[in-house]
Amino acid sequence: MNEEITAFELNDILFKITSDDDVVYYFVDLLWFYYDDCIDPKVVAEKSDWDLFNRLLLKFNCEFEISSDKKVVWK
Repeated sequence: MNEEITAFELNDILFKITSDDDVVYYFVDLLWFYYDDCIDPKVVAEKSDWDLFNRLLLKFNCEFEISSDKKVVWK
């Protein structure tokens, strides 16, 4: 959310995610639309979009963070 990772880094992270939970893949699909893999800008979304992501995390009782080694850690 804070323009800390690039589009290429996000792409690498998203396509390494595995889960038995369909909600996880729903998030991956949503996030995919917020970067362009032809150029490598920082990932940015409007506040309303990040609000939606946060509401979905709350609704499905999910938490995640991106670790220092650029891996998604689900909690």
